[in-house]
Amino acid sequence: PVLEAAGSAIAPSALFDCNEAGTTRWLMHDGRRAHTRGITSFALVRDEPLHAVTLPLLLEALAENCGADLLRVKGIVNVVEEPARPAVIHGVQHVYHAPQWLARWPSDDRRTRIVFIGRDPNEAWLKRLVDLIDAEVAEEIRRRCGRNAEKNSG
Repeated sequence: PVLEAAGSAIAPSALFDCNEAGTTRWLMHDGRRAHTRGITSFALVRDEPLHAVTLPLLLEALAENCGADLLRVKGIVNVVEEPARPAVIHGVQHVYHAPQWLARWPSDDRRTRIVFIGRDPNEAWLKRLVDLIDAEVAEEIRRRCGRNAEKNSG
């Protein structure tokens, strides 16, 4: 929306898309929405936390494979290694910023929520991509832990 302000008289919540509790409305995104012709959004919601290594791999995969069609990606992520502090991710097309860490969760909802806005993003493919990358990371962690256990016992 276009907001009018006299001087600097505008509520920060209007600029930063926050409600009274300070929680951004995009975190509450709950399904596929049409914006303008050909532009839709959906929220990927995941109960299981992701591994920290999954985040840069996911952002790189998005930039390389979907960048032209993904107009905006933003999310709050529950990370296995930091359950008390969520990571915030965001990017536009081919440009993704390093995850930022919040000091604490903004609510009791600890699920990962990532909003994708783009030219008809393929929801099923993007969900599989997240699952696949995190499963591969988890498998590599198990392999490395197994090798370390063998070295320590031998």
